[in-house]
Amino acid sequence: MAPEERSLVARRGLARTGQGASAEAASGPVARAEADLRATVEEVTALDAEIEALSAELAGFSGRWERALAAAFQDLALAERLVRRIQSLEDGLAQLAERLRTEPSPAARP
Repeated sequence: MAPEERSLVARRGLARTGQGASAEAASGPVARAEADLRATVEEVTALDAEIEALSAELAGFSGRWERALAAAFQDLALAERLVRRIQSLEDGLAQLAERLRTEPSPAARP
């Protein structure tokens, strides 16, 4: 439901249903309360429309940001995988070097 439609529904819901309302009743505390409520509903409706507009702007920005940085994030993910692979190879080399230092060489075996 569009904000304008909600506002119309709210106004219709607040309309007086009595046919014989006197001028005194129209200017009394009930009328003032209805006017205050109507103003509050209109303010809430305006704020709701503003939030919807900001939400649409945020969604647009998010899409542009993701498209603009997608390639960079993909490159970063590839670089991080490469770093992990290199670290794994370094760890394997360190283990092999330690084993070579601690085990006797094949030529030294009887």
